[in-house]
Amino acid sequence: MSFSVSTCLTNTGTQSLGPTLNIYSNPVTNLNPGTFVRTVPTTSITGANCPFSFLVPDGTQTVRIFDPVSFCYVDIAVSDSNVCITCSLGLNNITNNVIGQINVGSLTGNCDNSISDYTIKWYGPDSSTNFAFSSGQGTLFSGQYQYTQPLTSSNSPVLNPGVYVARITNVELNGLKFTSTGGTGNITSCTLTSCTTNVTVETYSCLNGNPSTTDGYGHYRNFTYNGSLAPSPSTTKLKLSAGTPYVVFAFRGVNVYDTIKLTLSGAAYQTPIQLEEITVGANSPGDIFVPSTWPKSATTSSYFRKIINLTGFTINQNDIIDINIKPNPSTNETNWQLYFGCSTKPTGSKTCLDTYKNTPYKIKQSTIPLTLTASAAGSCPVIYSLNFSVSGCNSNDNSNWLNSNLYKFTNTSSSSYQINTSTINNLLSLSFSSIYDSYSSITTSDIVNESRICQSSVGADYRIEKISGFINFYFKNINDLYTFGNSFNSTKTTTTIFNSGTGPYTTNNADIDYYRKIEFYYKTNNICGDGATSAQISIPVNSTLASGTTSYLGYSYIMTITLPTQTMGYTCPASTCNCDSLDSLVTTLNSYTNQSFTYTLTKLFTNPFATSQYYYPRLQNGRSNDSNSGFLNTTYIYGDKTYPASGGTNFNTTLLPLLSGTTWDWTNHFYITGNDYYQYVYQYEVRGKTPLSSLGFEIWGNTISNFGLGTSTKIYDSSTGIEPGKSSFFV
Repeated sequence: MSFSVSTCLTNTGTQSLGPTLNIYSNPVTNLNPGTFVRTVPTTSITGANCPFSFLVPDGTQTVRIFDPVSFCYVDIAVSDSNVCITCSLGLNNITNNVIGQINVGSLTGNCDNSISDYTIKWYGPDSSTNFAFSSGQGTLFSGQYQYTQPLTSSNSPVLNPGVYVARITNVELNGLKFTSTGGTGNITSCTLTSCTTNVTVETYSCLNGNPSTTDGYGHYRNFTYNGSLAPSPSTTKLKLSAGTPYVVFAFRGVNVYDTIKLTLSGAAYQTPIQLEEITVGANSPGDIFVPSTWPKSATTSSYFRKIINLTGFTINQNDIIDINIKPNPSTNETNWQLYFGCSTKPTGSKTCLDTYKNTPYKIKQSTIPLTLTASAAGSCPVIYSLNFSVSGCNSNDNSNWLNSNLYKFTNTSSSSYQINTSTINNLLSLSFSSIYDSYSSITTSDIVNESRICQSSVGADYRIEKISGFINFYFKNINDLYTFGNSFNSTKTTTTIFNSGTGPYTTNNADIDYYRKIEFYYKTNNICGDGATSAQISIPVNSTLASGTTSYLGYSYIMTITLPTQTMGYTCPASTCNCDSLDSLVTTLNSYTNQSFTYTLTKLFTNPFATSQYYYPRLQNGRSNDSNSGFLNTTYIYGDKTYPASGGTNFNTTLLPLLSGTTWDWTNHFYITGNDYYQYVYQYEVRGKTPLSSLGFEIWGNTISNFGLGTSTKIYDSSTGIEPGKSSFFV
């Protein structure tokens, strides 16, 4: 009788092997190789053709592979393919009862000191057949797992509570690939999936959060994904305490939008009730907050913050809110962050600011200077400015609102601009500094400014090598060469022939049309979605391109852009401002020319040379006025509106108005514009009298009505003082 063994030579030593190798069973000594089994081509037992399977006699404990050319040999012990047991495979650093996630290390075993390629399938919760997700490590089984181990922090998916079972499906040990399903080049190990590890996941609740480390919310999770498979939706549970009045969350989808959904179920609600479903991210479909629309949408790269009002519900002990987060379906490169938890009623007070519901911060008359101030002699242009102070609410007064949990839990991308006066004298200095006469200036304008789309390269990868005076591009696929070459040629042609009004591009540096540039945008990592990074450099318009074939580092095509040194030779017309911008351009172009960097990338921009600019003299229109405003706003007003729904497969076909609610009477403290709450506390404008060199001025002020801006009116003249009937603007 005989049985099958599989093996692979991953280290063939320093001597060249012959074309065939001899295999023996149970070698005795150096000179006695044992029982001859067979001859095998060297290529079949080395390299990509591994492993090689063959029959050996019963009782074989060791095989010898012998090279009759070099007389080199290696003895390999025969082991059972049940590597789960014989290699003691298992996960290290297992932490049970982590809230909402699995926390485990890497796969280890005693047959291989460094197991770096494997896949694991996870089942649960509380089920050995319900597939949850897959994890693994290394490139050998790329495309067969979602999450890279070790599973910790943001690298571990959000999970429902319960017991999860890990089953090994593939593993590479000492150059041999063991799988539970077999296949070409693999060793079948039928018992591999019986090598299991159980991990218990704890539930999120109102009682086990830590508000002090989670910005007051109680719980925080972040998730970063850049895998070869699409990320699965993440689902977890928040266990409520009896009578929980509010649940709060802040969800951030960054640039690539993601969707969060919260659904309530419990003793009083056997049919689940949908509390919220919203898409959040910079590239979301827009700001959509229609109560009957699901999912709603918020276009922001910041956190969308929300208060869910449960005071109209009957909440029993251990009722559940299911939290489902669906990653963006269009990319495998997405990040999200989530704060969430239970809350008492969020409160806030803007007592001082509310006193300015119908009146502005008042100007301290004694701080108004007699004239405008002109900038220093020789400045170009001459800028006229004015400063005065207003009296209003100081930072201590406003902290009762800006530091309140009501403001924090609804502050999506809110801001306050110049509303805090000094705690010493209750004054805030306002500056008006953009007043000037018409003047001639060197300015810039775009010739080409087209969109750039990030996508995968057609070849497996490409390489950029920037050295002094050159940019070298290396490609494996000619289509990638065309992408870069066509973009450069098109932008250069457009930039060269463009007539700025004084002419097209010229190589004569005494001519203003010499001073032009092209922007080259390049990737600095292999991500197009969340976490993507890029950079840009400016290159001269008289750069030249050459391309051809190459064998450098395994690439097939090369494209070289030669970057000439630029020189300054333009004489600015008299009384023209911003002439030093041309010197800065030459310096910048030459500094980029001398830069050095190297990137090997798999992602590229479809139009990497998408922008170019030219410099030209232009008459800038004068500006005789400048304004200054103080305001507070909160985006979005929807952040404190709860519109529950039920019915249908998604539990959202019918709104439940009796369960709707808000937390605060916002309309008595702000005015509404679009999706935002606003309060203006002042808007003042300084108007210079012509000619500006006379240094005379007027002050205009807006009335305030129901927290919003009213009518602008003249309230002060540098020649006559306070306008009749306008003393209410001053103290």
